[in-house]
Amino acid sequence: IMHRLSSFLDVFVDFAATGRISAPPDAKTKNKRLVDSYKRAGEERVVAIGDLHGDLGAAKRAFQTAGLVDQQGHWTGGSTVCVQVGDLLDRGHEEIQLMYWLERLGQEAAQQGGELVVLNGNHEYLNIAGRFRYATPGGAAEFDRYMLFYRFANQLKAHCELPHTVLPPCPDTIPKEWRNRFDALRPGGPISSRFLADKDTVVQVGKSVFVHGGVLPAHIDQGLDKLNAEAKAWVAGDKGVHMPHSLRGADSAVWTRLFSHNNDSKLQCDQLAESLSRLGAARMVVGHTVHRRIAARCQNMVYNIDVGMSDGVMGGVPAALVIHKDTTVEMKHGDNTKATAKAKSASA
Repeated sequence: IMHRLSSFLDVFVDFAATGRISAPPDAKTKNKRLVDSYKRAGEERVVAIGDLHGDLGAAKRAFQTAGLVDQQGHWTGGSTVCVQVGDLLDRGHEEIQLMYWLERLGQEAAQQGGELVVLNGNHEYLNIAGRFRYATPGGAAEFDRYMLFYRFANQLKAHCELPHTVLPPCPDTIPKEWRNRFDALRPGGPISSRFLADKDTVVQVGKSVFVHGGVLPAHIDQGLDKLNAEAKAWVAGDKGVHMPHSLRGADSAVWTRLFSHNNDSKLQCDQLAESLSRLGAARMVVGHTVHRRIAARCQNMVYNIDVGMSDGVMGGVPAALVIHKDTTVEMKHGDNTKATAKAKSASA
């Protein structure tokens, strides 16, 4: 009875947060294509989706553009492997709803023989470190609502002597309006533990490398397995509160723009070629830097797929990169009606 009560309280929190009943991911269906901590075998069809920044509607339009979901947002991609390159957080107000939806979508993909791989980007790591300068009031309200129900359920568990979470005191330096966000996203917090702690920073599927910012030769020297493991341990709360050095700085894998800079003269194509050669890869797929459309650069060695889809960025055209049989690359762009209307409104 006590176990059922605990499960009911978890479902209650999920329903309060999203308006629907959710189930945690089945560990048996995760990483089924894993070769090692960052490599997966090549696949018939691989899709990449760029930065989503708290915009659930934009996310669904991007997945629809790739033929991965139906109008109701359910997986229709069969055995396709989809990689989303991070930055679910900040700039939008549907961050928690977006994470729940992607979790459910991953479950549906696994049931059809596919896989959804979601990476962490710089904005995930910023928030886990308690830096909220890109968060919105709407986003704060969503976390306030979630933590209200989470704390209520946690108190009931404690009252019934069920396993429960004891959150450390929130530092006095955190402003009142961000305290619930801080508690949810801190290392080991309820949102970071459920949705972010199992996410990689870098993955390679066949001959395609996926990362939010870029994999430099120096990152390979340090070890991509190590980079992923250190980040996961920190997010899970197993390595203290301080962000690992490997995630900091302009040249880290989630911050670098050396392969995505809008100025072609600042692209470091030689470093890119070295990284790809050492990884046995043909291409790198990155987000982080906004372009109006997906851009193939450095003689098609890198694809920049952040098209600013979120309303919190520029409400850009939904887009997806499709890689067929690990060789042919297709850049798909969806209906631009919404983006055009926003542009006209801004210029009026």
